Amino acid sequence: MNLSQIKVEYVISFSDALFAFSITFMALSLQLPNFPSNIVESELTRRLSQTLIPSIIHYIISFMVVGTYWISYHRIFEHIRYADITLVWLNLLFLLFISLTAYFTGLLTTYSTHEIVVITFAGIMAATGFMLCIIRWYATHNSIFGK
Repeated sequence: MNLSQIKVEYVISFSDALFAFSITFMALSLQLPNFPSNIVESELTRRLSQTLIPSIIHYIISFMVVGTYWISYHRIFEHIRYADITLVWLNLLFLLFISLTAYFTGLLTTYSTHEIVVITFAGIMAATGFMLCIIRWYATHNSIFGK
């Protein structure tokens, strides 16, 4: 290993930490509603179905998407022998989009009826997948793939 290479284990460990942080951040975006304590059950049920259920659905979808990216990421990186500086930067860009997923999940939870929020969320998802494809392409075309 020369000075321009980084151990793959370090890259994967850092990435796993960011995946964990992003999922935690998404969970923290689920806020308990602030209803009066004397609310009747029928009103509580109506308000929860309007506020909490959509938030939980957005969280579950985002969790599953990020989880799928995590699985795909590990399937790619189990074959990478070493990480050069280009791969590290590509990985950081991929992780940027993973972390933005957490932010835009919170935004989507609050403003899901706004087209620009839905389009931006979909764009972040597409960019994340595209970066993972670029990482795979780079690794296979630069002799660092194939344990």
